[in-house]
Amino acid sequence: MDLVILDGFSILFRNFFGMSSLYNSEGLPIGGAVGFLNTIFKVMKKYRPDYICIALDSGEKTWRHNLYSDYKSNRKKTPEDLIPQFPIIHEMCETLNLNIFKGGECEADDWIGSISKKYQSNCSNVVVCSCDKDLMQLVENNVFFVNPFKFQKMYEEDVVEKMGVSPNQIPDLFGLTGDASDCIPGVPNVGAKTASSWLNEFKTLEGVIDNLGHLKPLSRRGSLSGNIEQAHLSKTLATLKLDLDLPEIHDLKTNYDKDLLLDLIRKYKMEKHIRF
Repeated sequence: MDLVILDGFSILFRNFFGMSSLYNSEGLPIGGAVGFLNTIFKVMKKYRPDYICIALDSGEKTWRHNLYSDYKSNRKKTPEDLIPQFPIIHEMCETLNLNIFKGGECEADDWIGSISKKYQSNCSNVVVCSCDKDLMQLVENNVFFVNPFKFQKMYEEDVVEKMGVSPNQIPDLFGLTGDASDCIPGVPNVGAKTASSWLNEFKTLEGVIDNLGHLKPLSRRGSLSGNIEQAHLSKTLATLKLDLDLPEIHDLKTNYDKDLLLDLIRKYKMEKHIRF
C-alpha cells in the first residue's frame, strides 16, 4: 500500500507563477488552480496511491514565528490574482475527498513530517510531493521525496549528493548555514561546504560544537564560537514536528466522485484546461 502526501501551496504557487496569465471566460484568474488540479492528476496517475492527503499552510503565525519574529519576513505579498484561487483549491480538495491538514500553529511542513512518520510503518512507500528542500529531511527507507514537476524520486543517496549531508542531518546543516528562503539566520560566514564537512566528521550540530577546538578553518570556527545560541535556534526552526495528532490511515483512502469533480470544473469554466 502506498501513500502520497501533497505539499499543497508548494504545488499551487509553482503552477500560479507558470500560468499567471490564464483567466476563464468570466475574467476569473484560474491558472494556479488549473495547474494545481492537473498536477494532482499527474501524481495520482504516476503513483496510483492507495492513500492520499494534502497539507496546507493556514496563513497564520506559527510556533516558528513565536520563536523567531523574523521567520519568513522576506516573503512577498500574495499576488492579487492568486487570492481568489485559494477557495477554489479548497473546493477541489474537498471534491477529491482529500483530507486537508493545516493549522494548530504549525506549517504544512510539520503536518507532512508527522503524516510521514505516523503512517510509514503502514505503507510500502510514502511519497512526499513538494518543491521544498526542507522536506528532504524526511527521506529514509520507504519514504521518498518527489518534485511533482520533474517526477524525480529522491532516495537517501540522492539527498546526500544534492545537500552534502544525510537527510536526517539537514536541520543540523541549516543550523550552521541558515536558510535564506525562510530567513533562518544560521552562523555568519559558514557556507554549505564548510558545514557539510564538519557534519560529515562530527554528525550533528551538537557534535560540531563539542569539537569546536578541532574545527577548520579558524575564521569559521570563530564565527561559530560567537553564534552558538543562534545556531541552536536555527536548527530548531529547520526541524519538523513529527508528533502531531492524526486520524487512522483508512481515513486517507483514495476515493472521489468523478461526476462531482466535473461539475466543479464546469462551475469555474476550466474544461479546456484540465487533463484527466
